[in-house]
Amino acid sequence: MIKRIKKIEGVGRFLNVGHTELGHVTLIYGPNCYGKSTLAEIFHSIGNNAPEVLLKRQSIVKNSRNISQEICFSVKNEKEQKEYEMSFSNEKWNIDNFNYSIEVFDSRFIEENVFTGLTISRSNKENLTNLLIGEKSVEIGKQIDSLKKSLYEIIKEINELANSLKIKLGILDLGINLEDFILIKNSENILKKELSLNEEDKLVISHGGLNPNRGLENLIKVFKYTPRNIKLVMMGNGILKQKLEQMIAELGLKEKVYIIDEKPIGVYYRYVASADLGIDIRDVENLNYKLALPIRIVDDIICGIPVAVPWDMEVAKLINNFGLGIVFKSRVSIDIAKDIYSFLNDNSSYDSIVKNVDVFRKTEFSLSNQVKIMSNFLDCIL
Repeated sequence: MIKRIKKIEGVGRFLNVGHTELGHVTLIYGPNCYGKSTLAEIFHSIGNNAPEVLLKRQSIVKNSRNISQEICFSVKNEKEQKEYEMSFSNEKWNIDNFNYSIEVFDSRFIEENVFTGLTISRSNKENLTNLLIGEKSVEIGKQIDSLKKSLYEIIKEINELANSLKIKLGILDLGINLEDFILIKNSENILKKELSLNEEDKLVISHGGLNPNRGLENLIKVFKYTPRNIKLVMMGNGILKQKLEQMIAELGLKEKVYIIDEKPIGVYYRYVASADLGIDIRDVENLNYKLALPIRIVDDIICGIPVAVPWDMEVAKLINNFGLGIVFKSRVSIDIAKDIYSFLNDNSSYDSIVKNVDVFRKTEFSLSNQVKIMSNFLDCIL
């Protein structure tokens, strides 16, 4: 164990610390800025043999005078009842006689091991540990503090306006920021641009994993019977990708059916919103597939596009009840192709469905309604 601190020089506020004896349990306490974190960093440096940790904490002294960093601890071997020195000098540790493990449970440990998606950095503590030297620096510090308060108020106002807009639009928090959401409806048609398609082309989109039991092979066959201006875009990755690409080539559908990689969340919704119709004709032999509300259908509605599914999927009831798209009465490829053609070429009916989708996503899919549904669900089970 570490028996005594014999010397700490030039590390943080420890300009010249002398003899301090430690016990099996030692409590160290004191106000902020009195060196507790510095001491923790010293132990962290020992435990990881990481001199760079100490080099970042070089002491600042008057007249910019350099002060060398030196540390000396006494380590007691319980078996031999002897003490050995462990020292730090010339920017390196001499810890040959130290065979113990040191663990430091501080903010650094939290940053590296506990939190994900949340960082506790030194900047979070700057209001407690600002180091200001001289009157001019004090004045600058006050100006910085004033600007930070103004920035906080501006950010607060932006967040309030953004939340207000999200509530008004009725969108769920799906990990997309406000700017990306605005681009969904205001951007050019990103799919047509990427695929070099004509403005008059109609786009049907299927997105998600290119995996078995999704009805993807049958979906491709449907487009043997659609006009050339009705295109299918399959967006995603999966084990069937190569097989589907080969099938498209064999059926001569390279100018009607396109496979593109899945997109990151920041642009994913822009791609979905660029389509005219979302489609899902997955197999229903699997009861889970039959009863599920596929996330791709949710995303289509969130992005304001109608959806199309076969009559034997449970979600067909939702689409019929709220007028959110078309329900195929047959799974025969040519029948599905005729329904798609009729739907996309009846402008009056199509525009009416789009309005229904817009109302649905702002009401049934609104954040306030989803919170109410979840609250009622929890009341039933708790």
